[in-house]
Amino acid sequence: MKRKISLILTMISLITCIVLLFACSVTPDEVNTDFSGGDGTPNNPYQITTAEELDTVRDYLDGSFLVMNDIDCEDFLSGTSTGWEPIGDAASPFTGEFDGGGFTISNFDITITEASVENVGLFGYAVLASFSDLTLASADITGGSSMIGSLLGYGKGIAVDDVHATSVTVLGKGNLGGLIGVVGHDDSIASYINSCSSDGSVGNENSTWGAQGGLIGTANNTMIRECFSTAAVHGELTGIGGLAGNYGGYSSSTTGFQDSVTEAYSDPKIVNCYATGTVSGSGSIVVGGLVGSFVYSDHIIENCYATGAVPGDSLDTFDINRGGLIGSIGNLDASTPVDGCYFIDTSLASNLTYYGGYGEAKTPSELATQSTFSGWDFTDIWEMNSKARTTTIYTYPHLQWEE
Repeated sequence: MKRKISLILTMISLITCIVLLFACSVTPDEVNTDFSGGDGTPNNPYQITTAEELDTVRDYLDGSFLVMNDIDCEDFLSGTSTGWEPIGDAASPFTGEFDGGGFTISNFDITITEASVENVGLFGYAVLASFSDLTLASADITGGSSMIGSLLGYGKGIAVDDVHATSVTVLGKGNLGGLIGVVGHDDSIASYINSCSSDGSVGNENSTWGAQGGLIGTANNTMIRECFSTAAVHGELTGIGGLAGNYGGYSSSTTGFQDSVTEAYSDPKIVNCYATGTVSGSGSIVVGGLVGSFVYSDHIIENCYATGAVPGDSLDTFDINRGGLIGSIGNLDASTPVDGCYFIDTSLASNLTYYGGYGEAKTPSELATQSTFSGWDFTDIWEMNSKARTTTIYTYPHLQWEE
């Protein structure tokens, strides 16, 4: 009996050793210590809790990421001469998913003086990528040349949803945007910008290459929906606008970020947007309260308004196209390229007229009256009440998603 028990114990010990030996011989997946958690997949994104982890995103350009708390980059960047290094470039673009988790990334200042450097922002270059649920705050972004924005310098086939830039300054030569420098430039890949906003200033007297916009510098083949900008915009040459400097693009797109931009393929438009910042410039320029230059294909602008001043500048010296809504329109296939759009009739100097009849001039009191906006959706998209953004006297429509 004792011998049987001993034999059984010996067998159990042997089996245990074999199991342990097998377990030790199997190499487990290496734990990623670069982030606070996650494995970088869409269902289990890398978790970002510090500026150091945010900086490490550049080593995982095709990953999925989730910000877990507010991140202040000031201490992380102290002692650097150029500040934050943009994530992704033309050779190695960001192609992943970046979810801000409803948190704020702040003080990621960038100062680049080399004239040849472009694609500047928190992210430099992105293709078929998504950005969502994020606020960018208190950042001064200075690029050497063009394609500069607080979130992104250049992107194509991107989906940007619920991303906001507040108290940002964006400077450079051209293609400057409070949020994004260029979307879909020279490319037929569609993009989608939804429920985004910007506040601060874009461009200055050194911005001599054109295409400055409060939200986006240049947007081609892009749906821009339910967005606004209060940023002040200044530039030289052509395409300076309160929301977008240049807007237009191509038709018959077949590619975009997953399914979120399907509508942009067949129906590219700026819809249900507004801009309130002053838009100014000098030189041979095209300036508009909402869009500077509106060109190409079947794009349309629908149910939008602008209230910012579009001041005249040396009218006897320069060839200037200025509009309370749009500076210049050309090469459009759509029979009604601008529909249901308004601007304040005092936004232009008294000796200027708004361009081409596009957009309808209204008094401040008319813009403060809901009945002015015939056909607009005040059930699900717009509202006009005490929560609305205000000027000194009047209250104008605002988007329901605004806090």
